[in-house]
Amino acid sequence: DIASFTGEFDTTAEESVPEGIEFNGDGTKMFIAGTQNNAIQEYELTTPYDVSSGVIFSGNSFNVSVEVSGTGLEFNGDGTKMFAAGGGGTVASYSLSTGFDLSSTVSSTGNTADLSTEVSGLKGIEFNGDGTKLFAASGSGGTIYEYTLGTAYDLTTLTYSGNSFDVTTQA
Repeated sequence: DIASFTGEFDTTAEESVPEGIEFNGDGTKMFIAGTQNNAIQEYELTTPYDVSSGVIFSGNSFNVSVEVSGTGLEFNGDGTKMFAAGGGGTVASYSLSTGFDLSSTVSSTGNTADLSTEVSGLKGIEFNGDGTKLFAASGSGGTIYEYTLGTAYDLTTLTYSGNSFDVTTQA
């Protein structure tokens, strides 16, 4: 099948510089990370994974530090851990008392990882399915870097694997 454009959603009322996007497991919530407000914004979708209609800002947002200004966003499987990344190369973790719900108690775990030795202009992060690998996209140089975590979703156990992939010929 060939992908086709189905619609769009304008986030400028809450965030004019959206850089990261993430959905909950069933697609009924969408989270936008941006650098205008250094915040994560939560939206509700009436049709799962469909931003062409029925997208409602929940009124819930969470401010992150300037170091993790919103270029990347990721959750663990049940949404009780949130990871925010910033262009300077920092990734920080947060705990949510209720998964995928920014109206619940969101608190910093105090754990951060500095990827700036490898990654220049961090733009996005993604975990593998079990949280033992983190992939980071460089905005300066077009490279994907791979990190391993000794304990799933625990940034204190993160190490660079030495593996990277240059995507400049593809993207």
